[in-house]
Amino acid sequence: MLEGFLTNASETYAYAYFGSVLVVALVEWAVPRRTPADMLGLRWSNNFAISLLNTLVVRAAFPVATIAWATLCAQHGWGLLNAVNWPSSIGVLVTIVALDLVVYTQHYLLHRIPMLWRLYRTHHI
Repeated sequence: MLEGFLTNASETYAYAYFGSVLVVALVEWAVPRRTPADMLGLRWSNNFAISLLNTLVVRAAFPVATIAWATLCAQHGWGLLNAVNWPSSIGVLVTIVALDLVVYTQHYLLHRIPMLWRLYRTHHI
């Protein structure tokens, strides 16, 4: 199963990403939390621009940095997954949960720290 996911990771990501965008758009249309106004187009164009910029940065910088860091950690035996002898499926699960926790914490801090909120609130216009 893991090999199949890794083989089709880009395709799976694209379906998940664009499917999520479609679901959010449909929910926002069907059950709006605010009155649709002239800001709707601006909000969606801002969100798509931020998403495009984020994707470009993430696709360019993070893969290189991640591979370099993982290689360094593997060479030195650093990290929890290098210290335990777990099956790879458990390692993948622990990694997904840890990454989700990091993303949740980041999102929480973006809403709570005033300087970060000023940058992030364009997402909520």
